[in-house]
Amino acid sequence: MPIGGDFYEWNENNAKGIAERAGAYALYDAAKDLIYIGSSSNLRERFTGYWTTGFEGDKCKQATRCYKREFTESYESGEKELLEEYRRTYGRLPRCNEVVP
Repeated sequence: MPIGGDFYEWNENNAKGIAERAGAYALYDAAKDLIYIGSSSNLRERFTGYWTTGFEGDKCKQATRCYKREFTESYESGEKELLEEYRRTYGRLPRCNEVVP
């Protein structure tokens, strides 16, 4: 949940080898618990940036060990729908999506 398909190991080859396409993605920790839902107009650019910086300044996402992704041109609305589905199911957002005051 919420993105179907395979888990991909979070490593440099997978992060930098993803297609240059728009899409939504989900990051998971070592226990395969969903920790973040996001989207980008260019997943390769986003993932390369994450990999290069090591999620600098975002300790929550540093727990990432694997991910799922789906390519879609309607990536922003796809992200919103995934977040709404997660909130309906669990009564909260994934821990790295929650806004901390």
